Formats: sequence, C-alpha cells, structure tokens
Amino acid sequence: MKILDCTLRDGGYYNNWNFSTKLVNEYLNTMSGSGVDTVELGFRLKKKNCGDYGFITEKKINNLKLNKKINYSIMINGKDYINDKEINLKLLNDYFVHKDRSKVSIIRIAINLSDINAAIKLSKYFYKKGYIVYLNIMQITSLNLKQLNLLVKKIKDTECISVLYIADSLGDLTKNNLIKIYKVIKKIQKPLGIHAHNNLNNALGNTIMAYKLGFKYLDSTIMGMGRGAGNTKTEELLFELQSQKQIKKKYNSEIIYKLIFDYFDVLYKKYKWGPNLFYYMSAKHQIHPTYIQKMIEDKKYSEKSIISNINILKKLVSKKFDIDILNNGIFHIPNLKFEGNWDPKKNFYKNDILIIGPGKSLNTYKSKIKKFIKNASPTVLCLNYNNILDKKYIDFYVSCNFGRLMMELNDYIETTKPLIFPRYLISEKNTLLNKIDILNFGVKFKKNTFKIMKNKCILPDNLSLFYALCVAIQSKPKNIFLAGVDGYKKNDLNFNFVNKYIKIFNSYNFHKKVTSITPTNFNFKYNGKIINGSNFSHSS
Repeated sequence: MKILDCTLRDGGYYNNWNFSTKLVNEYLNTMSGSGVDTVELGFRLKKKNCGDYGFITEKKINNLKLNKKINYSIMINGKDYINDKEINLKLLNDYFVHKDRSKVSIIRIAINLSDINAAIKLSKYFYKKGYIVYLNIMQITSLNLKQLNLLVKKIKDTECISVLYIADSLGDLTKNNLIKIYKVIKKIQKPLGIHAHNNLNNALGNTIMAYKLGFKYLDSTIMGMGRGAGNTKTEELLFELQSQKQIKKKYNSEIIYKLIFDYFDVLYKKYKWGPNLFYYMSAKHQIHPTYIQKMIEDKKYSEKSIISNINILKKLVSKKFDIDILNNGIFHIPNLKFEGNWDPKKNFYKNDILIIGPGKSLNTYKSKIKKFIKNASPTVLCLNYNNILDKKYIDFYVSCNFGRLMMELNDYIETTKPLIFPRYLISEKNTLLNKIDILNFGVKFKKNTFKIMKNKCILPDNLSLFYALCVAIQSKPKNIFLAGVDGYKKNDLNFNFVNKYIKIFNSYNFHKKVTSITPTNFNFKYNGKIINGSNFSHSS
C-alpha cells in the first residue's frame, strides 16, 4: 500500500498554488517522517498564470529540500497536451526533460474517459522518457457499466500505465458505488488508486473502504486541503492506518499536527475549504464543485443566491466547469456593457400588455385567459419559457436570466416567437443562440433601484418579472395585466424577498395600471372580474 500526499497540487486550487518556501520546506520535512510514500509537488499546467506549484519547473524542484526516501510526482491535465486527439509533442518536449535529468519519478495524467486514446499516447510518451505513469480517470461516478468495461479493455494490456486511479471529481461516490466500480475495474489487473473528495463527508470512509477492497494507492492532503470540498485528510488517514493490525508499515500522524498548527490552520481560516451544504447539494446533483468554490469565494453571492444557482445548475450539464457561465452570471450579473439596441415601442406601442407567469392559476383559468386574449387583443409577454399556454397565444418571451435561458434553450429554438433578452449576457461563441430572434433590451442591477430608459433598464435584482414590467412600461401601454403571477405562500422565504421589490417598484409610480387578472399573493392589485366578467372591460 502507498500513500500519496498531493497537498501542493490539489490544495493550490485555493491559493493559486502560491505556497511560501518556509511552509513547503517544513511540509516536505514532515512528510519524510510521516510514512507517506509519495509527495506530489504540483501541477505542470499549460497556463502559467499561477504560483510556482501550479507550473512546477525542474529548476524549482531542484531547489527544494527533497528526501531521497520519498518518491515525487507531478500531475498534468491531459487535455492541456492534446490537440484534436493527438498529443502536442512540441509542448511536451518544451515542458519535460528525460527522467534521468529530473528528481520526479512519477507523472500522473488526469483525463476524462472521452480522451482515453490520447491519454494512452501521453502515457507512452512519458514511459519512453523513463517515468512511471499513473492514469487518473476523472468523474468516475459518471461512467456506466459499459464505459467502465471500455476503460478496462483500453488499458488492460497497456504496459506504459503502472497504476489506474479513480478520481471522485464530483464528490458523490458512495461505498456501494465504489464496490460496483471495483468489481469491474479490478479486471484491469493493475494496481488501483483512489482520489476521494469530501462533498458528502465520505472521503475518509471511501478511502478506507477502497483499501479494504484491494486498492493499493491512496491519495490525501493536509487537513483535506483541495479543490471544492477538499479531500481525505492525511492526518486522519494515517491515524486510521496505524490501527490496522495487518499493516506492518509504521505511520506517524502526530508529526503532522505541528505542521497544521504552524501553517495550515492559517490557510484554513482564510480559505475555508471543506464540506458544507452547498458542496453536499452539488455532489447530489453531479455539479462540478468549482462552481460552488467560486461562488463561495465571490462575496457578491449570498447564501440564498448560491442555492438558487444550484437549482439552475442541476438542470444544466454541469459536470464540467465552465467559467463563462459564472462570468455571464446565473443569478448576479456583472454591471458591464448593459446597453441594449431595441426599444419596445418599435413592436408594440400604446397597446394593452398581458404578462404571463408560470403560476398554477394559469392552468386553472386557462380557458378564460385564452378568451380574454381573443377578445381584448393584448400584446402577450411570457416570463421565460412556458408551455402551459399554447405558444400561438404568446407574442414575445421575456427573460433576463442567463442560467434559465440555457435550461430552456432548445424550447426557444423550436418556437418562432422573438425573445426579449439582454444580449450582452450571452457569449458570442454560443452559435445555438443565433437560431433565436433576440430583441436586445439591456439591463443592469443596482440595489433598491428601478430605472427605465429607451432600450435598457436598471433593476434591484435578477428577476424576469420586473424586467418584463420595465419592457411593458417603456412601450407606453394602456394597461398592464398579469396572469399566472401567483406569488409565493407567506411562509416561503421568497415571499418577503419579492414583495419588498414590488413595494419599491410601486413607489416609483411608473405605471399605476398594473393589475393581476388571476389571484396573486404579491402586492399587485387584483381584479378577477376582468376575465370573469362578460364585457372584458379594460378599466382597472
């Protein structure tokens, strides 16, 4: 059995791989006395805008105080060295020397199964250079039985790969799932390793279970410092192994405590890695933990908005981290380039406006609403995508939420109706959006503020209802009606949240003729006679 401590590599996701020389020297000295077999000195990432241990050079390695009794590894992201499924030989030759000229003996390749053929080519490259190669298959819990068998078939007879690691990238690995995975991959007839994440507080338990199943290589980090919720804690793993009678090797967990008190406690208080409710939810929904880490680090995200974002991300394909989604904004959006180029008066001017929400009342009063539309002929704006009311009754869809748009992208593509949306929120690279007729009404967000201009507005928060109201008001309407805007129950946390903004909105006196024609808990005027009456009077 081998213990690999990867604190300098995985822990670097929190401090951008900027560890002080004093900390690293003390860490390396501690590892040499702890019983740890291998220390991972860092990444060799393609991008170099990081600290020394994100792109660890041979020069840096040579300046470290390394104990010859310990093996040393570095990790690469396989995708950094692959172009169109072929390995980038020039980059590899620029970044790596032959093993004879390096104090590193092990190269670990982190890869997704989809790139397994290129990963084998990378493994052959490093094998020929004299390195021992460990292959880390990421997001192992996302693979089904067929994919696991394909993995076995691909690398079973591959001499250049010495150890196969499974990485619990999404942090959702359970003991039962681990057993099922092991039953398949043990057929690979190579030593197996595990890199566990702690989203569900299972990292240590999963690592010990893996050892009992027959895994020979176990990953850990000091205090669990690592991406997202972090990893198995080295000090706890060594403590557990000390109590295993069948293990002859002596481990010393106590030696690590001084290192923790002197150095890592300070880092923990600053970065606060480790399991919490958000990481738990991300694991349950197979959301990449970096989404959670970035939102926790960014003070503009409240706890409530993080929960809201998780509820959006769980409906997206979020196993892969995409910084553009956070940069463009799921809940809170950067106040940059919010100019629009479309004025609602171009398409509807001095009309009656009917704003359709997704509430249950929309279904309850559907036939009456249809009749109202036929008789009163309002311009109908639908909040986000809604299939309760047939799209033939909808004139425009309205949204200002990027995450929601991504969730409903295929629905918008299938309809021929225009979408009113702040175009700057969408990356120009997203060619699918070219299939949608987007009317660009700009928006930005400022606390407790409503402002409506020719082709843009300012709102206090990212709620499509208020965005639609601003669009409607800018068209100088006769009346604004609401249907299906039911509101929340009074014991719902969102009830006071939205009503607070409605109160602010009403204080501006933008338009006194906003009336709900279906029951609502929001502080809007309600007049059910408009759809229950026989004359469909527009007066309110």
